[in-house]
Amino acid sequence: MARQATAHVVDTVQLCQAAVAELFREKEVAVDIEGVELGRRGEICLIQITGASSDIVYLFDIFVLRDKTFGEGGLKKLLETEEVAKLFFDVRADCDALHHIFGVNVCAAYDVQVLWHVRFQHPDDVYLQGLKKVQTKFLEQSKVLTPRSMRKIDSIKDAGQKMFVPELGGSYEVWKQRPFPPELLEYAAADVKFLLDMRSLWADDCVDESSRLDSTVKEISAKRLSEFVALPDGQALDFSQLKFRDFTIPHGFNTTGEMSEKVSVPPDKRGLVFGKRGATRQEIEAITGARVSLNDATSYALVIGQPEQVRKAVDRIEAIVNRSQLRRGYR
Repeated sequence: MARQATAHVVDTVQLCQAAVAELFREKEVAVDIEGVELGRRGEICLIQITGASSDIVYLFDIFVLRDKTFGEGGLKKLLETEEVAKLFFDVRADCDALHHIFGVNVCAAYDVQVLWHVRFQHPDDVYLQGLKKVQTKFLEQSKVLTPRSMRKIDSIKDAGQKMFVPELGGSYEVWKQRPFPPELLEYAAADVKFLLDMRSLWADDCVDESSRLDSTVKEISAKRLSEFVALPDGQALDFSQLKFRDFTIPHGFNTTGEMSEKVSVPPDKRGLVFGKRGATRQEIEAITGARVSLNDATSYALVIGQPEQVRKAVDRIEAIVNRSQLRRGYR
């Protein structure tokens, strides 16, 4: 299933035209974008695209080619055609940048983040899972890589992130560096290669409902994209909201058997349950296997997981709250 990616840098109009012609032969392609402050007010520096029938990951050098990529190079036609499905992980920022910076209106988008949440997220869980966590779950479930290969992928990702993540000492400006540092080329190719395999694994194993699931994910993806692109700047650039799920999970596709339960946590006990930098919450999750979230706007903790996991987590949370109240009563 998982393929070894071969990165091809596309930095001339001729190379762009040739790459687009090849990608037009595909029924679906996976797309990812790198840049500086990626969004409608940022910069797109690189677009990575790979097809289902090839090991090649085309790295379109937008920093060098700019508008020529989409006009003379033909990439706009590929991104806007309904004939080729475009797989993204979270269509929002990438497609918003394409629309507002280069006037590209992505069509036939398929959001793998939406697919995962429709298949595996409990409807009561309002938080989105990011690419790193979802990709880890994919690799664990599919077993397409040996432990050694997984360590290599982790090494590639770590080396790349250290170059551009500010918290790790990097700078997003590195995406403008030419020639590309080898670490970035490897990172860019690795970041997109699994999206096609994720769709294949999670859509195809839902055999009886695969067609309905496919249509549902496409519909949610298109709605998610169009609504985000139409948002005013104040909302679109409020990155603090991107962690919350912005679509409804339809019934009928999640067969994980998870349940949810709310546990009363008075406002003055929230710190005890959460712990310093979330340490107590993380400990509860690690021991029980359940997921625990505390919302500032509510007076309860939401616990999600398998029934036994939820029971154990609820018991621990109630014990923390009750122990605190008991000590308070003796003062």
